[in-house]
Amino acid sequence: RHAAAIDFDAFKVPALFLEAWLAELRDDRETAADTYRSALELARRAGFADHAAFALARLGANAFASGDVRRADELERRALAAAEEARSPWVAAHARVELGRVLAAVGELDAAERLYRQVLAWGEMPRPREARESLFAALADDPAAAAAAALSELAQTARTSASGRASTRRSP
Repeated sequence: RHAAAIDFDAFKVPALFLEAWLAELRDDRETAADTYRSALELARRAGFADHAAFALARLGANAFASGDVRRADELERRALAAAEEARSPWVAAHARVELGRVLAAVGELDAAERLYRQVLAWGEMPRPREARESLFAALADDPAAAAAAALSELAQTARTSASGRASTRRSP
């Protein structure tokens, strides 16, 4: 609201991100999605391609949390393409993690693992920290840490599946 009062888009987009993030914390998915859509539209109008990509990624995460896997997949792929086009490696890494979660949920474990490993490799590379990353980092998990946790979950899933198959074969 305060950013709107001075009518300066550079402040409005981050303010909308904060509003959407707070809605997510309250588990108010509808408000979060509406606010991310507003941020996406404003970011596009203002020419903030990295912010638009981040809004797409958060819309995808929101769709996934709401159970709309197809929409989440579409949005995360768009977010990844937009982040790469905007040359925003942090947002691209974030979108890869979110897309990996979607792929893992539909059983595409190898594809999810590849995405997570790409993010881990990105996280290990020395790189300058972009000032605009600070906002994204404040609102979303560190992509490399999220990828590491997701890989651990995939490994646990694989162990559980292998254990289940082995016990099924031994059963009379």
